[in-house]
Amino acid sequence: MKKFLGIDCQEVGFGDLELLIAEPIGPRILSLSYQNSGNIFAELPDTALAHPTMGEYRFYGGHRLWVAPEEPAITYEPDNRAVEFEWAGNGVNVIGEIEPGSGLRKSIRIQTTNYLNVIQVDHLVRNEGSSSRKIAPWAITQLKLGGTAVLPLQAADMQNPLLPNRSLVLWPYTDLSESRLKVGKELAFIRTLPKNDAALKVGASNLQQWIAYFIGQYLFVKYSRKDAADCALDLGAEAQSYCNGQFLELETLGSYRELRPGETIEHREIWRMEKGSFASMDEEALGDFLKNDEMAAICREML
Repeated sequence: MKKFLGIDCQEVGFGDLELLIAEPIGPRILSLSYQNSGNIFAELPDTALAHPTMGEYRFYGGHRLWVAPEEPAITYEPDNRAVEFEWAGNGVNVIGEIEPGSGLRKSIRIQTTNYLNVIQVDHLVRNEGSSSRKIAPWAITQLKLGGTAVLPLQAADMQNPLLPNRSLVLWPYTDLSESRLKVGKELAFIRTLPKNDAALKVGASNLQQWIAYFIGQYLFVKYSRKDAADCALDLGAEAQSYCNGQFLELETLGSYRELRPGETIEHREIWRMEKGSFASMDEEALGDFLKNDEMAAICREML
């Protein structure tokens, strides 16, 4: 047991990775550290969103499981109820209470893999209510400012040159001309600036199945499956990044479908941490590492 942001947490280690998982709320992973990195997740104990009728959804920072599309009455339902921990030899399943408004029960299952500093994070949403809901699991990681997010825009291999091979989805408040955002031919970069409070969000079709953030010497990559070419949510942007003056988010969407009573939908991410000179790499070298490194292919195979 460890106190973090005033919250009782279970401390769980996977190789050089250390996670702090909240007990009285969630399921939430509040901290991720690698070797001597300290917590790379944002710490936001006082930041919240208003639910229409049920008070506040508090961020705290870290990693959370939401459901899309973003509808405040469902998405922002507070998760301030204790979770259950189911321990297994290779990890832990963190199970939330049934949400009284939506009838949904959320769980995050974290497991070791055969590779050092690579873990499997499964997000499960079960419909415990009496009516069907069309939703997608939405895995959101809030990260400290001071780093750069990397979002691939195009397919790994050139297909028919007469057809489009990339996407860039923009939210209404996003200004393409602003200094934090750089859009190249293959990659989009969001460089965080603590004094810039303006919101910015971009998304892409997740054709390469990863989204990343590097801060100092540390690189954090989330791999997730590309489910369907015709994803109806967010104009097909299954990989997304949002930032403002407090934090940056790496977000991935799972399959969007009708969830009948008693059914469970699952969305897998593979998390990978590396230490190196990522901030000093030029755009081409960083892109080459993220696309073609041997471990990148292994992580995608685990999806």
